[in-house]
Amino acid sequence: QVKAAGLESITNLIVRRRYGAGRTVALNAHGDVVPPGEGWTYPPYGGEVHDGKLYGRASAVSKCDFATFIFATRALESLGLPLKGGIELHFTYDEEFGGELGPGWLLEKGYTKPGLLIAAGFSYQVVTAHNGCLQMEVTLHGLASHAAYPHTGVDALQAANKLLTALYAY
Repeated sequence: QVKAAGLESITNLIVRRRYGAGRTVALNAHGDVVPPGEGWTYPPYGGEVHDGKLYGRASAVSKCDFATFIFATRALESLGLPLKGGIELHFTYDEEFGGELGPGWLLEKGYTKPGLLIAAGFSYQVVTAHNGCLQMEVTLHGLASHAAYPHTGVDALQAANKLLTALYAY
């Protein structure tokens, strides 16, 4: 499946921490990144710290999410409070290729069934969705009419325009 997608290998990791009855919150982050391109001041895969800042591919997203999720889980556990539910840390490696071999695969195979999911975002606010790709096939039927009597017909392109406008608004 991985090779068919044009990749060499993928390792997905789930770290489970169960505290008691209740829902599981999954924290998902991806470790794969796009190629770095040109013009780096510091090595793109070096993870170097300069003037208190970390430089490298995925230092702001992805890899830092790994560290943040681990730190948050350990900080929660260090409080010594009675906890309910559970936490799963999902570290996956195909976000750049669509997620079907990472989170999608974990869900499809039944390896995880979280009640809630927190994934890497693109803003510093809580959102209820993630950008992605919606693929669908829609057939709209019209009714031909003569140009002199357009009110007797149904314009399928006009209907498609209304549908697309509604989808973008949503």
